Amino acid sequence: MGSPGLIVGTSLHNFGTPMLRYACGDVGALSERKCSCGRTLPMMEGLASRVGDIIVTPDGRMLPPIMVSWSIQSVSGVTQWQLRQERADRCHLRIVRDAPLTDSDRASILEYFRNRIGSLVTVEIEQVDDIPASANGKFRHVVSSVPLVWGCANRWTGRESPD
Repeated sequence: MGSPGLIVGTSLHNFGTPMLRYACGDVGALSERKCSCGRTLPMMEGLASRVGDIIVTPDGRMLPPIMVSWSIQSVSGVTQWQLRQERADRCHLRIVRDAPLTDSDRASILEYFRNRIGSLVTVEIEQVDDIPASANGKFRHVVSSVPLVWGCANRWTGRESPD
């Protein structure tokens, strides 16, 4: 699999501006596979995430939202959650649950984060009554305003990119 990067497309249906590039806000990677239909165009290995849904660590790693989802699965009764990240070294996890979070619940979530993300990121957990949807009516589990830095090393998987 290739290195993850921003997905940028070109519409060749518009004869007026056929070379116009469009960044859709998704992150994915090119595949080395060939399509069984015989087409020779590049294939995607998979859609990794939306740009604003990626957790960024202080050491530059980029983690998909599923990392948070797995940590929440250990706590029963959670009906809604959202992780907000405005700085690479700090995240704020809001949880809606039908019963109060126990110290054991909090410890379980924090241990999962430390094991997967490391100790460079502080995670604050807050139990709330409701988490509203965004202005467009959609609900986002991860909201990060930390800029992504694409470089020659594939920080997503830890492998060197094939550049």
